[in-house]
Amino acid sequence: MVLVQAAKNRAAIVGNVIRPGIYELSDKGTVRELVDLAGGARFNTDLRRVHVERVIPLDEREKYEKDLRDIDLKFPTMADFKKDATPLIDGDVVSVLKMSDLPENRVHLTGSVRKPGPFEFKPGMRISESDYGRGQPEAWDIYGAWLADADASKPAEGDDTL
Repeated sequence: MVLVQAAKNRAAIVGNVIRPGIYELSDKGTVRELVDLAGGARFNTDLRRVHVERVIPLDEREKYEKDLRDIDLKFPTMADFKKDATPLIDGDVVSVLKMSDLPENRVHLTGSVRKPGPFEFKPGMRISESDYGRGQPEAWDIYGAWLADADASKPAEGDDTL
């Protein structure tokens, strides 16, 4: 017969890590330790927001209105994440989120245009200067088009500035 000591401090990790799952931590387990046990964060992980869902221990529940707490952690840099010492307790669920799929320099043209779709946005650009227009007004029809995610209105005659 083999006796195995019961696990004392287990936490789950979900999201953008190599091996999501439930792991046993040391008595002073941290978010960083849990991410390491899960094989590390994937290349497109956004460490600026790591979410911890915590079930309040029975002996502390009279201090809170609800039995669950949400904790948001922010690590602006990888160095900040590596220095982290945020403790985890038994039953915590850590969510590691993926970065946004939307680039910061994109404009998406839809509507009455001949070539709808995403295009690189450069401040002060004109549609005729982009890959979309290339100086060929017959290649596109700006009037009647909707410029999504851009602060624009119908341009004056001959003005195609975004």
